[in-house]
Amino acid sequence: MGIVQLIDPFYVKLPGDTFRRASVVGQFCWVPVTHLDPIPRMLDVERFDPHEHYATKFSIRNMTDGDFKKKTRLPIKALSLRETEELVIQRAKRRPAIIISGETTIFEDVKTLLQQMGRKHLQQDNLIVAPLYSVESGDHEGGFPPVMVARIRALMYKQFFFCPRENSPLVTDSIMRLDRLHAVVPNYPAYVPEPYCLSSEALGVLMAMLRSLFGAKEEPEFNTLKELVFESLPDEARLNQA
Repeated sequence: MGIVQLIDPFYVKLPGDTFRRASVVGQFCWVPVTHLDPIPRMLDVERFDPHEHYATKFSIRNMTDGDFKKKTRLPIKALSLRETEELVIQRAKRRPAIIISGETTIFEDVKTLLQQMGRKHLQQDNLIVAPLYSVESGDHEGGFPPVMVARIRALMYKQFFFCPRENSPLVTDSIMRLDRLHAVVPNYPAYVPEPYCLSSEALGVLMAMLRSLFGAKEEPEFNTLKELVFESLPDEARLNQA
């Protein structure tokens, strides 16, 4: 029960091959998603020999308050670390994601100027995506447990949005994490688009959740929807008021 029963269809298929040429808000894609460490892990690299330009010594450690400060170190080929830069090491997994924002403002005159200055990164056609994570099942014990899934389907979490597997690229019911939004440059193989997209109704609910998450006052229509789906919440998933 929950939000899925009130939205039909939940997804739509994008026409022809256009999904590869132009990204749209609500579209599925596959991107590398890093694991969020409470304390970043740093990769220290050194030359084994001062006369050798390649890094040959490596160590992994937790970040300290001495990081990201000016350091004197020999340059290492292929890294080009600046004085206050560090290497951060993270686990990552390719996950399905949904595009949250797909259009940026680009001025051609500034684009040309930035290219000449070597600062193209200041104006890019990046996408903002929200990754999806599996729910707990017999084959996957590390996902969202049933009590959380029931509450997410009832729109009780600002940061989680339920996505059913039916008629989509998903292999299992999944949870979109709005607290894991990140930017991606839409270049293969780091970005692989899919020909499926949230329907306009599902996307409308998602956008209402995003506005609420970022501090906007919830619209009356969204509050009414939350009241409707809450009625379908099973007793075992309701909050214990004792």
